[in-house]
Amino acid sequence: MERKGNLLGRTDHNVVGPFLIYLSYRICMPAIDSAMNNPYSISMDATLTSPNVSAPLSEGIEVIMGANAQIAKHLERIRWGTDGAIYRLCDYEKTLYHVPGARFLAIRKQGQLVALRLLVEKHIPWQGKPLQAFYHGLFSVAPEEQRKGYGRMLAQGTLDYIRTRSEPRSVTYAFIEAGNHRSLRISESLGYQAIGTFHALWFSRLHPKTSSRLSPLAKNDTPELINGLHRQYQDHALPDFSVSLQRNSCRILRDDGKIMAGLQAEPQHWVFESLGGTGGFLAVKVLPYVPVLGNLFNPRDFRFLKIGNLFFAPGRAEAASELLEATLAGSGRKVALLFIDKKSPIYREWLSKSGGLGILNALAEVEVHVMGRFQGFPKEEMMEFTRRPLSISPTDL
Repeated sequence: MERKGNLLGRTDHNVVGPFLIYLSYRICMPAIDSAMNNPYSISMDATLTSPNVSAPLSEGIEVIMGANAQIAKHLERIRWGTDGAIYRLCDYEKTLYHVPGARFLAIRKQGQLVALRLLVEKHIPWQGKPLQAFYHGLFSVAPEEQRKGYGRMLAQGTLDYIRTRSEPRSVTYAFIEAGNHRSLRISESLGYQAIGTFHALWFSRLHPKTSSRLSPLAKNDTPELINGLHRQYQDHALPDFSVSLQRNSCRILRDDGKIMAGLQAEPQHWVFESLGGTGGFLAVKVLPYVPVLGNLFNPRDFRFLKIGNLFFAPGRAEAASELLEATLAGSGRKVALLFIDKKSPIYREWLSKSGGLGILNALAEVEVHVMGRFQGFPKEEMMEFTRRPLSISPTDL
């Protein structure tokens, strides 16, 4: 999702409503592939590899292949958000470490990064054949260098770079929060159109239960999970399971030797500097001390799991909720964030067996537009693409 978006979702007129609306505002969290010897814990010990070689692009823009410490430092400096709601990303090296095929388009000033955008190139299945796809996000300009034209320069450079790599048929896409009308107008002027929408859903449990059926995903079990995901989401657009699935971040539930449910869980850490309005002030200063709710949210140290690649076997939707809760219990967290297209029959089946998402989701819901540019698609095929429910990759957020 692009920086400088507006806060979205319905606002309840209470202390925590405006605050919780913001929690779902910007999620840009790719996968961590770190070793997990304990099946009940999510590893937090990933580190970056050595600095990567940079390649020049044009007019002051360079392409950096893969993450490095300077990129992580730049992103952690950014104060994400607008309208009085400001937060920072923490420990972001761990999040960047294993973004598959990550490239960063960058602008430097006196050797220091001043503007940056993540670009992921991959192939996804479409109508039985591989389709080239480009995702871009993490668009950011250093605070002291904003309003100097770097953002526009980087936006044009992104399109120029994609043109040099595009195959005859491809799709380029990005996420924009509903209500961010300015960004939507700009994307449409650049040839983007609405592909669909998804929602950020909060799954929370004050006392998550463990499960004796929980286990890490073994290497020889990975094909079974990927094949199951492909079957379950075969009628969806934008699936990328063979690219995004990180085995060491996955957990499964087994029954009679078969995988009944699977997911990918990535630890996340945010620190909120401020939240807009009276409700936001109370959320930061008062909510952490409110019984029950205070156990779910600490604005100065908010830690949760981002969930992706959620799978359950036919007729076993309840196993997905058992797995979610057990994964939370094993990680020591109480809140998980999922990205779901409500058009998906998978969502409706799981929701009916979920036992409820929890109090956080009852207070806030956020809609996000997926905007795309098609290359080499006839009109009828573009319409078919937009009719399908979306599969949201955990490495795209």
